[in-house]
Amino acid sequence: ALWRAGNGVVEVESRFRTALEHPAMRAQVPRLDPGAVAQGRIMPNTLVRFRGLVQDMWNPEYYVGSYKDPMTGSWKQTHYMDCAAVPENTETQLMERKPLVCISVPGEARWC
Repeated sequence: ALWRAGNGVVEVESRFRTALEHPAMRAQVPRLDPGAVAQGRIMPNTLVRFRGLVQDMWNPEYYVGSYKDPMTGSWKQTHYMDCAAVPENTETQLMERKPLVCISVPGEARWC
């Protein structure tokens, strides 16, 4: 497994970087395209790849990057989630991310 609960962000990034250096592994990551999610080819929380150009950068977002599980006392990571169910009255760590608006590379899209 590339990621297991309890690993730090640095370890997750290094595991993905190492694994995706191999072309065969990289080819297994599904490509994100307009119909992929709608057609059910990509499930939520799936690693995807997208080739595009950064068109715009929005204002920073602040989010709960991790929280302390009140039942186990261990820290749970939420970095790679769009939405996380964080228990009330628990210790959290706020983080910042910079959302990017990406577009397909001009001239590479297929014409119908």
